[in-house]
Amino acid sequence: MIGARKLVRVGTAGSLTPDLRVGDIIVAKGAGLSGGGGGLSLYYPPGVCPVPSPDPEFTLALLSKAASEGLSPRLALVFSSDSFYAEDESFSGRLRSLGFSAVEMECGPLLSLANLRGLRASCMLVISNVVGHAESPPNQGVLREALLKAAKVALKALVSLKP
Repeated sequence: MIGARKLVRVGTAGSLTPDLRVGDIIVAKGAGLSGGGGGLSLYYPPGVCPVPSPDPEFTLALLSKAASEGLSPRLALVFSSDSFYAEDESFSGRLRSLGFSAVEMECGPLLSLANLRGLRASCMLVISNVVGHAESPPNQGVLREALLKAAKVALKALVSLKP
């Protein structure tokens, strides 16, 4: 409603795989949603899950700008869940078996709505924890630094894209 045509989510995600650690950066190549698209299925075409895929050019811009900053984010599938902290090991295992590397809350709805409305969107996430592993609180300095780097990359990617 205010005229945004390009959207980027920069935030945190929980790792589903042992090779992603706190502070690692990923770029979503797609997002999964629960049963029929979660809450989106209540308001948009009945029985149709809006496609939660990022804009390819925007995603390439994020990867390119990250490389120019000396970062090597992983391109990964994420699962968007509104059941924060409810995932158990069996659920996490099912997600891993389907190819998901991380779980978070906003990518699926953001990407779906962007596709429905003809907007350009992509997502860059920083791993904040490993799902299902009791651990001490993450090193806040590492997490903060990674989020700042991701935000800088996202801003550069945003301004590099033509409308």
